[in-house]
Amino acid sequence: MSALRTWAAAALLAGALAAAPAAAQEVGRLTEGQQTWRFEREEHQRRRPSWLELIEHYGLDRVDRAVRVDHLIHQGRCREARELANAEGDRNMALRVRQICPGNTGPITPRGRRMRGEA
Repeated sequence: MSALRTWAAAALLAGALAAAPAAAQEVGRLTEGQQTWRFEREEHQRRRPSWLELIEHYGLDRVDRAVRVDHLIHQGRCREARELANAEGDRNMALRVRQICPGNTGPITPRGRRMRGEA
């Protein structure tokens, strides 16, 4: 029985050591994965066009329409979003709305997934 206890204690100790942070990592310092994530997030923010650039490229009316359509989509009102895009004569936007949400099955979460059983 003592061999079993010794083995169990060794397994617990190994698990605790594996779960403990590495001794080389200091408090307040980022791990390699955290640094990579931070770099990628900052790079994405630098590459993303500003509102002014979007307005210069597409025009104020289309950017405003895109924002209104986006709000309707996130509220789960896809039909209204398509109708708004079609009424304004923006066929490409209406097609994109149809690709994003082909039916009224509920609001869309920020990650693009639908919440079932709502709306």
